[in-house]
Amino acid sequence: YASVVDNTCDLNKFNRTLLLKGPVAKKSLSKFKDRYLILVPRKLFILSTKTSVYPRSVLSLLDANPRYDEARNTVHLDVLGKEYVFRGETKEESLEWSVALAHGCGLSPFLPDGWCGVYGDAGLQLPQHLGTQPDAAQLTYAQQSMPTRQYQMLSLQQQQQQQQQQEQQQQQQQHIYQQQQQQP
Repeated sequence: YASVVDNTCDLNKFNRTLLLKGPVAKKSLSKFKDRYLILVPRKLFILSTKTSVYPRSVLSLLDANPRYDEARNTVHLDVLGKEYVFRGETKEESLEWSVALAHGCGLSPFLPDGWCGVYGDAGLQLPQHLGTQPDAAQLTYAQQSMPTRQYQMLSLQQQQQQQQQQEQQQQQQQHIYQQQQQQP
């Protein structure tokens, strides 16, 4: 997935949308070790260092379930029965990875004021870019199971469709009313 140029991963040559990259601490059997992650939709590349030629692991995120542990400031990623634990340097970094991983898994987290985190073609917009701080509702949402999130997304989409239909009906009624007013 990355072009190897001069014994380094050339991140400019990625043939997928780059969601997030950066150093994290990954929990091994007894301690945390420094690793470098590259996140693209549906794939997570785990490298030993930023300049590693080949990744140590490539995880498919199709059936993955990320969650954020606020007490330990860690991100847990369950992939086919195996749990990967990551930690950013700060709480904000850990939460950023949690949100990005949810997006990489095809899940869209809810952000404040009921805004749904649909990222679109403009790239990943994380809470820090929106000038918001994570609240308890976001953290709780990040810890919910995947089927619940999918149901909530479906429910939100249905609500948006209903709202659009209501707006269209109101516009039609206004148009009819205006036509009636113009007739003598």
